[in-house]
Amino acid sequence: MNSIHSMIARHEMEKQMTLHDCKKTDILENLVYHGDSKKCDRHNLNLKNNACKPNGTPNVTLNYGYDNLEKKYNYILAKYGVDPPSLKPFKSNNRAKMPTIAIIGGGWYGCHLAKVLSMNKFSVKIFEANDDLFTQASAKNTFRLHQGFHYPRNHTTRSQCKRGFQQFLNYYPALVRDQSSAIYAISNKSQIDFMTYQHIMSGSRLPYTICKSSPISYQYLQGMINTQEKTIYVDLPRLYFKSSLTALDVDISYHTRVDSISNNDNGKVNVSYVNHRLAKVLRVQTEETFDYVLNCTYNTFDSIQDIPTIYESCIQFIYCINKRRQEKPFSFSIFDGPDHPSIDPFQFYFEPDCLAGKQLFIMSHVSLTPMHKYSSYSDAVEHQSNLSDKEISFIRNEFEEKFSEYFPNFIQDFSYIGHVLSIKSKPYRDFNSDFRGVITEQDGGIIRVFSGKVDTIFQASHDVLALLHRKQ
Repeated sequence: MNSIHSMIARHEMEKQMTLHDCKKTDILENLVYHGDSKKCDRHNLNLKNNACKPNGTPNVTLNYGYDNLEKKYNYILAKYGVDPPSLKPFKSNNRAKMPTIAIIGGGWYGCHLAKVLSMNKFSVKIFEANDDLFTQASAKNTFRLHQGFHYPRNHTTRSQCKRGFQQFLNYYPALVRDQSSAIYAISNKSQIDFMTYQHIMSGSRLPYTICKSSPISYQYLQGMINTQEKTIYVDLPRLYFKSSLTALDVDISYHTRVDSISNNDNGKVNVSYVNHRLAKVLRVQTEETFDYVLNCTYNTFDSIQDIPTIYESCIQFIYCINKRRQEKPFSFSIFDGPDHPSIDPFQFYFEPDCLAGKQLFIMSHVSLTPMHKYSSYSDAVEHQSNLSDKEISFIRNEFEEKFSEYFPNFIQDFSYIGHVLSIKSKPYRDFNSDFRGVITEQDGGIIRVFSGKVDTIFQASHDVLALLHRKQ
């Protein structure tokens, strides 16, 4: 079957990717660039991660909110029984006195925080378990830059997306692509009617227009709106951060699995780790000491114990459209309920040779994408490692049946390319199931960042700087 477990890696910005094998089997697993050899080999990731429980119960400090959403976030924090930290920015111009910081995880949150902290003259080191940045959850999603239309039931998340959308465009404008249309539609089976949906979005002052047509045929819809949402390139974030973090003198340790982190008696943090590559010859357990450690592993390692977490073993499918390629991609999401699909662009900046000329889309479904939900990350990993080709084929057939209900020409319009497996971590709270903010917890010199949507990276850096200031 067509597994898509890792995206383009070890790729310089000036070079066009090459691909030695265009078989449908593991098609995007093969998109791994190895130095100057121009050889793209199959790359299997070891998703297993041994969680290490913290000693004792830490003092939990969570912060979800932006300043203009203070009341909403305080309500959510109250549900957790915690108080937000001070949000006064940390400023210092004396590099010699700045603390050293280790960041575990080289995805969106780890890389963005590394950039912000290094620009604030901190000495930063990233520990990445795989052989490149952006190989796990950050490389396995819908790549949609939300404005808030996806969350009609949660005003806080809509407002968060609206602000985060603009921040993302301000900070990383080159990493996104415009869409010809970004459609949200309300189905005849929706739990919310089209007029109410419009009222909610207008009340949040989100810009949209009513639309009567789309790039593909559809049916059983009450109405549709067209939005200004954008799509994030699949490959550019990795290339951008590899370049920018190198320029900022951030040390990135690849192939390095952190086994444990612990506060010591001197007010520092011990980090114990093993380098995979060296371990193949001789297991070398190394320990370094830092002033602070930021855990950006999506709550999969040394997790926040006080936050019940659901780990969803997810699958999405990649298709290419058979129609004439448009200059810009489109997206199409149908709401609202458990039986609705979404079509999003899967857009490369540097197009792999075997996919040249193809307009790719990543398909997700509210009830079919999360195959199973677990209370532990290791159980979700085990589920994916035991997933058979037959099971994947069965789910794919279900996908196509469900998509064809709303897109009657789906089978004719799209050709199957491959699938993506991912594990999504979500804080479990019945009172606020649609909340997608960021949670930060400080335990001595350890700061755990439970990431939300990609646009909350800015809130995460705001919170981390606030915690460092308070600690100082």
